[in-house]
Amino acid sequence: MLRNNRNYLIPSVIAAMGIIALASACGSTDDGGGSGGSASVPDEPCTTCATPPTAPEGASPGDGAGTVLAINKLYLGDSDRAGTPSQTAWKKFGYDLDGYNSNKNSGTHCKVNEGGTKSNIQTDGDDGIDNSFGANIMPVIVGLQSDAATKINETIEEGSFTIILEVKDIGGGTDYVNLPAALYAGAALVDAEDQPITPSWDGTDEWPVYCELMNTCSESGTPQIPDNKSKVQFASSYMAGGTWVSGTKTTVNLSLAIAGFSLSLDINQAVITADMSGDPPNKATNGVIAGVIESEALINSLVSVAGSISTSLCSGPTLESVKQQITAASDIMKDGTQNPDALCNGISVGIGFDMKPVSLGTVLDKNPPGEDPCAGL
Repeated sequence: MLRNNRNYLIPSVIAAMGIIALASACGSTDDGGGSGGSASVPDEPCTTCATPPTAPEGASPGDGAGTVLAINKLYLGDSDRAGTPSQTAWKKFGYDLDGYNSNKNSGTHCKVNEGGTKSNIQTDGDDGIDNSFGANIMPVIVGLQSDAATKINETIEEGSFTIILEVKDIGGGTDYVNLPAALYAGAALVDAEDQPITPSWDGTDEWPVYCELMNTCSESGTPQIPDNKSKVQFASSYMAGGTWVSGTKTTVNLSLAIAGFSLSLDINQAVITADMSGDPPNKATNGVIAGVIESEALINSLVSVAGSISTSLCSGPTLESVKQQITAASDIMKDGTQNPDALCNGISVGIGFDMKPVSLGTVLDKNPPGEDPCAGL
């Protein structure tokens, strides 16, 4: 059986769990939490903020062989695309999700939760970009584990995991409509003897995928692609001026296993874009994944795997501090809107990526869950 190396998220999860170490520092209320501070001013809808390009009028459907690309590098907001560390790099990753260019005095913004500040939570990035993950979570992670992003990218480069995008019918043109597309969760790249293979990133790597994102996921006998299609489909994706866009915003359901447990990430109002080149495209740069994760859902997902990281996170004050910090980072409503009469209950996300060509391999069966380390504690 192929090696099932699913622990690639552990470094980032450990770092995320470690945010409790800075709980008091992040709890400052220099400009107020849910109320108080400077006078609020209602925002005008932003018509010049960063949004994905619209579908090209009069463009034709795809006329090419299609492409399969895999993420070979992630940008989590702690450095720019050149790799230079920066505390403000997050401002350029993502899109304007709520229709406003907010600041600490914005009166249209949802209420900041206890432990957050209006300066940190309400202030948008460049051109109204919403990215609380990059602004408020990544600085804490970097403070605790300075090379977290580097380690994750090294893991991708060595072939331990990736995210794969298939876009059918796309060719060498710059404008298309109605391009069927799908996402796959890439597993560890290994040879017939279950030994690790370093990807060549030239289209010849036959990358196996986890069945968690497939329509059929069984203990054995899982159908292979293309019979077993991905659950994450973009039926109306398009290409505008060389930029691929996933199409109508939707919920992207990602279920990733860590130490035998499934970490579910439901990204609401999700949009994915990337600049593609080649005929058919064999490269993608300036990629962006943007959307909203419901704060409570993220907390529940992390709680479900916390004990696999450390039994000290099964319950008690440490785990409660983790929950509080996630809640404090909430900057948007879970449906991607703003409501000044309600507490924020979503966390905006903006992550960058680059992609190179691969081939889709076999579908790996779902592993049975491991023993719950919190049972009986």
